Amino acid sequence: MNVGVTVDPSVAFVAGHSLGSYTAQLAIGMEAYFRADGDYGQPGNGSPRGFALPQFDGAVLLSGPGAGIQGITPSSWDRIAKPYVIFTGSRDATQEGNELIDKLDPFNDAPPGGKHAVFITGANHVVFPGSLAGEPAINAAVRLLTLDFLDAYAHGDRAAVQRLTSDDVGGREAQLAALKPGTDAASFIDVGYKLTGAETGLYNSQPLGVVGTDPIENFAAN
Repeated sequence: MNVGVTVDPSVAFVAGHSLGSYTAQLAIGMEAYFRADGDYGQPGNGSPRGFALPQFDGAVLLSGPGAGIQGITPSSWDRIAKPYVIFTGSRDATQEGNELIDKLDPFNDAPPGGKHAVFITGANHVVFPGSLAGEPAINAAVRLLTLDFLDAYAHGDRAAVQRLTSDDVGGREAQLAALKPGTDAASFIDVGYKLTGAETGLYNSQPLGVVGTDPIENFAAN
């Protein structure tokens, strides 16, 4: 059946939510500690293992775990050279052993190079897969910024990476916030990035055009 969509099987990004985000991180090169019996380990009780799959070119990570649980340590992301974007929010504290700020560990503890983070005020753990119909602003933000990330790193779209690294996500923050009554349009979405200047889209040999590191500092409990 022709649905008007062209698929290039040579380009593949993996995505996951919650435990699926953990799996997606392993697929692009995260290392975690496991014991000999296969259960999660930790330094001194297990060995770091990687399960990277070369066919994946990057990842979209929705509300995944941070360091301190599931065998993850602050150095778990040191070997990931592929781009990824993580999504979390001000109500996204769900797992025993992880605080809200730990959700940003895959961004904060990773070396620069194609790393992006999106922090959405009011977003909780279950909203990111689009399962809450009453959150159109958050659902729309996740869709738009995911497409920006894929356009940037699959197609070398400089405009997309500029939107991913702008304070108002390319002038769309107020529009998105308007879908959530009572939301402060100036603090609805906070983005962070860690780039080296060498990032390229898979179809474009030129740098994507933004260099530097910008942390996320918004942890308002809204």
